[in-house]
Amino acid sequence: TVNLSVSAAQVRHQNVTMLAMLFSAALQTVTCNIYWYWYKQSLGFVPQTVASKVNDSVTVYPPFNSRFTVDKGVYAFNLKIRSITKDDEAIYFCQEGLSNSWSGTFVSVKGTGSTF
Repeated sequence: TVNLSVSAAQVRHQNVTMLAMLFSAALQTVTCNIYWYWYKQSLGFVPQTVASKVNDSVTVYPPFNSRFTVDKGVYAFNLKIRSITKDDEAIYFCQEGLSNSWSGTFVSVKGTGSTF
């Protein structure tokens, strides 16, 4: 089995990085062509696709592409938000497509800082 873990690891100068990592006892059997997706779900709204990685092609979708970026690796797909605002408060979850693993975290924005 492949497990996906999401954690909000860094808050620096109103920038947030959420880390998504795959863990498996047999990770070498997972190919490099992993499908990744990041979603944002604000309270009372349906999830929105923020970013995807299909094979080696990464896309950050509007309206997120102005302040959201991703760092990709074979077993990681990290989401970064620059200049976080109250509108960014939401549940962010990541899906790894081949194993259909999901994991997420809630980002709460209070004043000029953020909590997870």
